[in-house]
Amino acid sequence: MLRNALPVSCLAACLVGTVTAETASLPPIVITASRTATTLDRVPASIAVIEREDIAQSQTNDIGELLRGLPGIDIGRNGGPGQVTSLFLRGAESDHTLILLDGVPINPGTIGNTAIQNIDPRLVERVEIVRGPLSSLYGSAAIGGVVNLITREPAAQGESGHVEIQAGSYDTVNINAGVAMANGPTNLAVSLSHQESRGYPAQTGDTFDSGYENNSIQARFGQRLGRHKLRLNAFVTRGTTAYSAFGAPLDQDFDNSVISLGLDSALRDNWDSRLTISRSTDFIDQNQANFLGDLDYTRSTRQRLDWQNDYRWMPGNVLIGGVTLERENTRALSYGTGFDEDRDNQAVYVQNQYVNGPHSAVVALRWSHYEDFGDHPTWNLGYGYQVDAATRLHASLGTAYRAPSGTDLYGFGGNPDLDPETSRSIELGIRRELGQHASVAATGYHTEIDNLIVYTGTFPTGRNENVEQSSITGVELAYDYLRGPWRLHAGIDWKEPRDDTNDTWLPRRARIAGTFALGYRHSDWDANLEILHQGDRRDSLFNNVELSAYTLTNTTLRWHLSADTTLEGRIENLFDTDYELAGGYNTPDRSIYLGLRIDSD
Repeated sequence: MLRNALPVSCLAACLVGTVTAETASLPPIVITASRTATTLDRVPASIAVIEREDIAQSQTNDIGELLRGLPGIDIGRNGGPGQVTSLFLRGAESDHTLILLDGVPINPGTIGNTAIQNIDPRLVERVEIVRGPLSSLYGSAAIGGVVNLITREPAAQGESGHVEIQAGSYDTVNINAGVAMANGPTNLAVSLSHQESRGYPAQTGDTFDSGYENNSIQARFGQRLGRHKLRLNAFVTRGTTAYSAFGAPLDQDFDNSVISLGLDSALRDNWDSRLTISRSTDFIDQNQANFLGDLDYTRSTRQRLDWQNDYRWMPGNVLIGGVTLERENTRALSYGTGFDEDRDNQAVYVQNQYVNGPHSAVVALRWSHYEDFGDHPTWNLGYGYQVDAATRLHASLGTAYRAPSGTDLYGFGGNPDLDPETSRSIELGIRRELGQHASVAATGYHTEIDNLIVYTGTFPTGRNENVEQSSITGVELAYDYLRGPWRLHAGIDWKEPRDDTNDTWLPRRARIAGTFALGYRHSDWDANLEILHQGDRRDSLFNNVELSAYTLTNTTLRWHLSADTTLEGRIENLFDTDYELAGGYNTPDRSIYLGLRIDSD
């Protein structure tokens, strides 16, 4: 009765905010790609950054909406708000992208995908997306890449607050409020969020709406103590999602949380330490019994210790080394099959980052040990070269893996002898500045994935096995323009996501997609237009249905009534296009949302 996350692909318009991040004269500082603060132009990898102002401008209601249309990303949803959301990064599987919340992994250890549909973007300060393998630094699931969601932070000094109310189609209401303060060595930020929507019928034959309600709290606290800094981060979201199964209205409660305590220390002038202890949970409880009379559930609890050390040992070199200890408990009951298992894993990782003149390079290695399948090494190599003031090249190659989930090992069809899914990737990229206001970029990549876990044999006596292979070859092209109040982005994403075992296309991933975004900022108002196109897709491994190509148009408008008050509006699917993201699932009609935001400093 618990829903498995069906892969769904959707490419939408690129956020204009990414144009800002990629064409500004001063490149942003990123952390996720190398686990240490580095300017974007010195990292030999493909990275996108979404800043707080870009998030506010987008007026989106969940992380899936926020990320759609970024290079290499397909986002899909099985129905309306709060429904299962899938993220495909560079054509890899939906569970091949590692999702971090303030640097803590939140991918569940049981069935399904990371619950990004339950995270209100209004609680997020910044998003960093690294495309390509990164298991050498972060471990399991980082095959397609890593998405790091960094929650709201206080300003450098002083006090501030905000209140935001939004209402619109499908009886949607979103309320968000927060306060923040920074006084000398102490800072604190707390935000609250409430989201609810009547929704619409999730499946095409439904006669009932599938609604959604979500309440969240996010808090960050920091205290500097000489050469040390104590930090505490907390995120909790709880609510109920209605959905449809076999034509019947059902609903389930969810509870997601991440709590981390950390200590940052400057041990010497050239040696920094970062210790983080965290606990994350992903709970789903079904509210109606299945035909066996059971109330299905899934529960993942992960306790983690990560100790990272950065040592600047030679000019231009930073040696990063660390250890990760993790215990994961997974419990589930689904259609009579249940389990309750603990498993431990340990890892050591090391990376040397080199930056000198036009050269930048990284070499990384990780050795992970799981009690299920033993040892597993991964590595990454990357090199970047600044040809001249306007041209930069980069190349990288590496390996990655996804450890079998608790459901893979012990659920229906479970096989405790499974090995991890593994990958090998290579990437080449070039970026060229066209004067002071424009740039073009092109990136090509190829990934091969082995040991894919699939259910084999005859139902219901079959079991999971490592038997399939896939390969993805792709090219990402982008043009960005920023001059005065105008901003423009155009991109084409081409890929061949192949199921090599069955000689067919991987389902719900378009081979061609395009984005166009145009924005204008006036002192009193700003407006944005975004157009997205996604090509034909195969619907599923289990049918021959083809999902037709489609083009969508969305627009946003903000009017600054005063220095601290803003009126907002957003129209999704402006031309009321009829389209499908997955066979049998509905998508929204033209939708209108209006909001009011008040900020105080």
